[in-house]
Amino acid sequence: MAKLIRPVVGAEGKYTLCTTQHTPAAGVGPQVKELVGTNKDLFGTEWLAGVVETKTKPSRNTADLRHDLSEGRKRLLSWAADQNMGVYAGGIHPLAQWQHEEPLDTAHNANIAHVTPFQGRRYIGNGFQVHVSHDLFNKDPDLKVHVMNGVRYYLPFLLALTASSPFWHSEVTECASYRALNLLTGEEPFGGMPHQLINHDEYLEKARLVRDMFPDIKINSDVRFNPRYGTIEFMIMDMTPKLDDLETIAALCQALVATLVQDILSGSKRNFDAWDVQMNRWAAGLYGTKAYRMISLEGGLVCWADALERVLNFVQPAAEEFGTLDVIQRARVIESPAIAMMAIYQDQVKAGEAVQKIMCNIVAQQIDLTAVCD
Repeated sequence: MAKLIRPVVGAEGKYTLCTTQHTPAAGVGPQVKELVGTNKDLFGTEWLAGVVETKTKPSRNTADLRHDLSEGRKRLLSWAADQNMGVYAGGIHPLAQWQHEEPLDTAHNANIAHVTPFQGRRYIGNGFQVHVSHDLFNKDPDLKVHVMNGVRYYLPFLLALTASSPFWHSEVTECASYRALNLLTGEEPFGGMPHQLINHDEYLEKARLVRDMFPDIKINSDVRFNPRYGTIEFMIMDMTPKLDDLETIAALCQALVATLVQDILSGSKRNFDAWDVQMNRWAAGLYGTKAYRMISLEGGLVCWADALERVLNFVQPAAEEFGTLDVIQRARVIESPAIAMMAIYQDQVKAGEAVQKIMCNIVAQQIDLTAVCD
């Protein structure tokens, strides 16, 4: 077997700023703009004024990515503490209400609000995004298309491992990731699972049509091409507070791209039935890592543990070569953050606690987890 080319990875994590009462912070747009303006290499702005993005430098080593994630989080936590605020990592803040959330005052956000005034206002979710670039993508643009087609089957597993948004407006949604099943598909323009593409020319034509029809809208599907960085960008994941889990997700994305590139160059293109992929997406979004059944690569129903094991076996040779096998194997013991959040909710409901107090307690726990850095 030829030596694998190790892809370059980078990541962006989204964090909600919170008051001392654990509610989303309001009126903090000017402070966030100042923070980002003086630390553009570490931080970025988002749709909501009270959300800060941390970002890593591109690297072929996921340990470097983890270090950057930790350092960015430390800097954000320190700054937030000076502002008397907390930092929450999760797909949707349980106490957030879209009617009360403020979009950050930027020209880009104003354009989005003009095109999608209602849908844009309702998007209050935070994701974890991983960029992967392969040395051969620039030489063979069609290769990037075939890889993106191939990763579609694996996206629901990344979602299940990070699902952390079981609440909406303090209500139980019966979803592990309400963000993925509702905000990314119903409220986000061009969201959800992308269609299979034939080649790069078809992608360019589709992108041109979108740009001509909606000049201010980005394609925000579960995985997409990022023309600014020349990467495949994994978008489906909820933000999650544990650095171990974030590193595992990034290492999985890297190994998936490397393995798929090798398969495609050897004549094997992994194109999956759209129905199977969508069913797995729903299972992951509803149940997270407690999904009862997933559709396997071969098309049959298997339990979550077996389906995940097949994914890990698929990327194992790449992970061994990159020195990340221990990192990706942590996926076996990752539990969707939504499961622990719902356990707190159910225990405290039984104890007679008021719903608002329960939500505050859940947020407090997530803030404590977010405060853990290397």
